[in-house]
Amino acid sequence: MKTVTIQYCYGDHRKLVSTHRTDSDEVAIERAIAKHFGKRAGFYRDNGISTATVQFGQIGHYSKSEGCSVMDTGRVSISVE
Repeated sequence: MKTVTIQYCYGDHRKLVSTHRTDSDEVAIERAIAKHFGKRAGFYRDNGISTATVQFGQIGHYSKSEGCSVMDTGRVSISVE
C-alpha cells in the first residue's frame, strides 16, 4: 500500500493525497495522477532537481491540435510513502 502526496509548489500549496494498492512507486504515481487529473494526464518530471524521496515536475496532457504537451499545473512535488 502506497500513499501518494501531490503538493503544489506555488499559490495555495494545496495537497492532494491518495492511497493505492501496489508495491511500485511509479505505478502509485500514475494512479494518483489519473485519479486527480484524468486518464490522459501525465507527470513531466524535472530530473535535475528531483530526489529519491521527492519528485518535482508538472502535470499535463498531450494536445493533438497543438502538437505538443500542454501543462495543466504549475510546479508540483510528489512524494510516495
